[in-house]
Amino acid sequence: MTLETAVYLTIPTIALEIVLMVSVYLLNPQDRRNQTYALYMLLLALNGAGILILMTAFTPQIAIFGAWLNAVTALMSGPAIWLVVFITFAPPQIRRPLFSLPLLLLITLPVLFILWDTLTGTSLLIDLSQVPVATNSFTPLRQYLSGIFAPFFYLLNIVLLNGGVGLPLIIFAFMPHTDKTTRKTLIYLFTGFILAGVIAVRTRLINPVLGGIVDPLLVATITGIVLSRFRVLSPVVSGMRQAVDNANFGLIVFEKEWHIVEVNQTATRLLRLPTSGIPNFKKMMAYLTQQAENPLEINDFARKVLQNPVKMHEVELILLQHNLHIADDQRYLIVRIEPIFEKEKTHIGFICSVYDLTTERQTQKRLAKTNQALQEQVVYIARLNEITLTATSGID
Repeated sequence: MTLETAVYLTIPTIALEIVLMVSVYLLNPQDRRNQTYALYMLLLALNGAGILILMTAFTPQIAIFGAWLNAVTALMSGPAIWLVVFITFAPPQIRRPLFSLPLLLLITLPVLFILWDTLTGTSLLIDLSQVPVATNSFTPLRQYLSGIFAPFFYLLNIVLLNGGVGLPLIIFAFMPHTDKTTRKTLIYLFTGFILAGVIAVRTRLINPVLGGIVDPLLVATITGIVLSRFRVLSPVVSGMRQAVDNANFGLIVFEKEWHIVEVNQTATRLLRLPTSGIPNFKKMMAYLTQQAENPLEINDFARKVLQNPVKMHEVELILLQHNLHIADDQRYLIVRIEPIFEKEKTHIGFICSVYDLTTERQTQKRLAKTNQALQEQVVYIARLNEITLTATSGID
């Protein structure tokens, strides 16, 4: 492939990546998922720019800058795409910081090493003296990414993380608590990335320059189409999710097999659910039975729900005192479970609503205590009057 053809292919690829970066970011600038995706698209665009500069350099300084930019962004893009996947699709049961922090470390460490090499002239990762100057040709990354730690970071950040991004996609897709839409999105992405990988490998075998251009182009196109099709990063979907989380009642959604699909923050707070998450209805009810002051009623409720799932069921749950230092720390809740039907025919799952009656019940208890105290006072006064009358009649 000629230099002119490579340049003509690289420019629209960079343009597409910039368009995706800007459009996704502007959809919802405050959402971390949109921010991370925009960062990944920026890295792809800068990587393409580095290749373009390297191919068209006419001075040593420009060629070295192109090689430097290509190396930095190539090493950052692998962990970045995994970060996008975890932040966008990881279910609540997975502790995202446990994975996000190592990925952020893999993003920053190569940059620090390359900056150190650039400033001190060492070769921890990159050896810029290996960059052919002003040849107007493509220089493979491995030629100048030849420092002490280069084999490790090249294998991990570029080969394994870029090539293995389908692994978390397929794992998240078939987790029991993944909802239908998310599962379909993940399967489409997984299939698209597999096809992109096969095409990129075959293209690189034919022409390394073309492979380096086609790979990011396919990734950008596939992610853009799939995320747009399923509105993954849409502000409307994000707003709906936020509205559910901020609702003043708890909400838990189960699929047909009773795996938990969604739990809003209010339900987690009211039911005092563990942060590690609970996978299904049976384990949730077992947990609530241990926490309940009325465990027999809760067990009976769970049994009736499983025996007759197409009927609406309701129970009052009284949670034990959580803080011994706070009086009246009991929590009174109404738990209601009812089936969900699609188009009033197909049974697709269940919805559990949790309502907080603690204030109402505590008020009723206080009123009952006050009423009892008044009754006792009335009885006391009546007896006192009786004693007084008896004493008075005796004197007479």
